[in-house]
Amino acid sequence: MTEAQGKEVDSLTLPILPKLEIEEPAIKQEEDISTSTLTGTENPILSCEDYIPLTESQAATNQMQNAAEDNRVANKHKRVVTHEAPVSTKEHQVTTGNNQDATPKENRAINQEDQAAPPKDEVFAAYKCLFRIFYGKPINIEINKINEALRQVEAVVRVAELYGSIPFVRAHLANSLLQYGRDLYEAILQDPPRWLQLSLYLESAPIFKEAAVHIIGNLGHWPWATVQLQDFPKDFRGPDGLFQKKVDELKLLMADAERTLFMTSINLKGEEGLLAPTDKRTINTWYVVQLWKHWFSQALTKDKVPKRTKRSDSTKYRLIAKGGDAYLPLELVINQIKAFREPIRLTEADEQGIEEDLKMIKAFAQKQVGKLCANKSMLSAEEAGIEHLTCLGIGNDDIPWLKEELSLVLDVPEALKH
Repeated sequence: MTEAQGKEVDSLTLPILPKLEIEEPAIKQEEDISTSTLTGTENPILSCEDYIPLTESQAATNQMQNAAEDNRVANKHKRVVTHEAPVSTKEHQVTTGNNQDATPKENRAINQEDQAAPPKDEVFAAYKCLFRIFYGKPINIEINKINEALRQVEAVVRVAELYGSIPFVRAHLANSLLQYGRDLYEAILQDPPRWLQLSLYLESAPIFKEAAVHIIGNLGHWPWATVQLQDFPKDFRGPDGLFQKKVDELKLLMADAERTLFMTSINLKGEEGLLAPTDKRTINTWYVVQLWKHWFSQALTKDKVPKRTKRSDSTKYRLIAKGGDAYLPLELVINQIKAFREPIRLTEADEQGIEEDLKMIKAFAQKQVGKLCANKSMLSAEEAGIEHLTCLGIGNDDIPWLKEELSLVLDVPEALKH
């Protein structure tokens, strides 16, 4: 891929990061600044716009104008509108509804306030990190606190974007984040859209895949406030976007599994119809099947109401995948069947039959949820407390920059391939 093509890809696929206050070094000099102003004994004020003091004649004239104007607009509220210039300069322009609304004293206060606001420390640190990358020096990114490292990397990305230098910083910043290992993936779990957005700038496939797994697992539910779906390129949102396609695929897997589980039963000689509460030979088996279906229906009903902050669709499937006494323990099933069949007492043979039937139906259900309980995340779902499904992974053909590289390879003429 040529440099021009790389820039074109970046402009088409990269989302807009949240705005950061960045000031470029600049000193704007006016022609009428006196030499004594800059060489006096007092420390001069250095800023993007130098403060020019009024002469005595100008001050007197302005005071007379202000006195007359104040009488005419005594009850008129002053209206000051601040317009923000592009992020690269962060300059402020002040305009008024009437040129005489703001007095010279107020203008002086506004200028001094603007001059007294220096760039933030994180902006200086971002510039320093960018220059260290340019000169092949180790970068100064936080190595112990992942959240602090995230903010620093985002700041460097914004500064690098101003100068078209993102291709030069990608590898350095991505490697500094990947060194966090498990801490990185735990941070992604907390806010996957923010990390996915950053991965588009850094072109980091591990971060992209991990974030996408959690976004897809939430089935269209968007509980994160930092980055919204509309902040991503068109390739990700909309009915034909990556997210919706993967969510639809996951929902289809869930629907197939649920349909099979609802039909779960224990057939005798290939016929479920032989199971009936009126048949004394199969009444215990019938009770086992009904108890299992009741448990599954209750689990589905509970998950149909999503929590405000996250999904819990995976809970029932992971319990089914564990089997054993993870759900519907044998003792509970036997006690419930005893209550149903009172005053008839269950024999030891009855209890053994109930245990065999329960194991059989749980083993069948366990196979049906195998695909849903696959884990494509780098975290253990149980240890990390992940309650959404993580079974649908992301391939290289789903990653924008890898897809672009693949398409360029496929477009090579046949003559060049040989």
